[in-house]
Amino acid sequence: MIDETIRFFYRVKDYIEKIIVENKNKTNVEKLTKKIKEDLIDFLQISISMALSLNLNCEIFKQFPEEVAKYALNIRTSNLLRHEHVFYPLLNYTENINLLDKLLVNKKNINFDFDEKKIQFSPRIVHMHEIMIFYIYETIQRQPFEFNENFLKKIENQYYKFNKLNLENVIIEKNDIDYMLIKCPTIENISKPRIAIANIAVSKMDLEKNISIKNPNLSFERIQQLFKLLNIVAKEKSDFFIMPEVSVPLAWLPLMVEYARKHQKVVIFGLEHYLSPKDEAHNYLVTLLPYKKDNGYKSVVVHLRLKKHYSPEEQKILKGYGYKLPSTDHINFPIFVWKGIYFSCYNCFEIADIHLRAMFKSKVDLLIASEYNRDVNYFSNIAESITRDVHCYFVQVNSSDFGDSRIIKPSKTEERNILQLKGGNNISILVGKIDIESLRNFQLKEYELQKDENDEAFKPTPPDFDKKWVKKRINLQEN
Repeated sequence: MIDETIRFFYRVKDYIEKIIVENKNKTNVEKLTKKIKEDLIDFLQISISMALSLNLNCEIFKQFPEEVAKYALNIRTSNLLRHEHVFYPLLNYTENINLLDKLLVNKKNINFDFDEKKIQFSPRIVHMHEIMIFYIYETIQRQPFEFNENFLKKIENQYYKFNKLNLENVIIEKNDIDYMLIKCPTIENISKPRIAIANIAVSKMDLEKNISIKNPNLSFERIQQLFKLLNIVAKEKSDFFIMPEVSVPLAWLPLMVEYARKHQKVVIFGLEHYLSPKDEAHNYLVTLLPYKKDNGYKSVVVHLRLKKHYSPEEQKILKGYGYKLPSTDHINFPIFVWKGIYFSCYNCFEIADIHLRAMFKSKVDLLIASEYNRDVNYFSNIAESITRDVHCYFVQVNSSDFGDSRIIKPSKTEERNILQLKGGNNISILVGKIDIESLRNFQLKEYELQKDENDEAFKPTPPDFDKKWVKKRINLQEN
């Protein structure tokens, strides 16, 4: 590719130098020809400099005229490069030389300090989700990432530094003993969301390669598969899109955030293990909450949560390669509020914890589990129990080779599965619709009305089901 770029540059330059201007009057022909050639060559050099400015440490500079290196340095210093081509958002506001390094977050001692002058003279509005991604990458270099009030305050302060604007009403957070409430400032509410679940196999080979030699598979073939899946989802009118646990490399988080922002879909997936400089193995579940601002700009709340319970098999593999497990004692489980829907998410083995299941009783319309789990019979029983015990819709998405990805509701056995799938060699999705309004209306009834023979949409609510929470969900009140 480098050789082709060099050949292309000099081929175009050669054609420019062969330009002949025909003028019948022959007035100032030489001067005009010279001016055209100079401008075109200058434009060519600026064009190649724009690309090369993304990596000032590239050896290719030696193959071009001196002006190319000067232009590239000026473009980089002024920060007038193509920001969308920077692999990790906002890295061009630091002193890092190579902005195309896909494995940057796997390296030690990366400079995440902002250049104050570049902030002062920023050529564009910097969006909240870009700052979130930047500080997520910055944090995990030092310690496990935690989405909390301190993180949000840091985002607000940095947003003001960049844009001289206040970040108001973006997130409403309230901490409790077991959970926190995160409300996304969406304009409209939906009562019958469509949920797309991915039928995709998580590659065991990719997981082992990442864990054993800290070398995630970022190949063109793999990104093509992901793009194919995302393009299929884009054609469907779904509101949620859910993928299995450990199905996306950490380096592709910005790509997934941009997809959620552009298509305004909630996207939930598990990141491949991040192996920190301290040799800790972090397993993160990602929830992306898109929204539109009043001025029409689109943005995303980027939420990462460390897995609380690593499965025994997962622990065996990670410790077998010499990795430690991070402390998970203070992990808060959020309740997300998006377009009027109250929901929360589990990362695979977490749903085996009866306390974590019970804590959301009465509080949510929907629970979602992203999984990489071969014990489908055990998890199938848990899934069916969750819908009755918590009395909500439940979605679980597993690797397609294990199967039992499904959407279920708290209903009688023959009607509880809205959809269920397993296997298939082709990448695909299935979409199911749930009815939040009908569920809430049913939950407001007393047991006698719920058992009415004419109302068989759902099974009765469990003992000690708190109807006050149902009313709060309907009225979208904060708790």
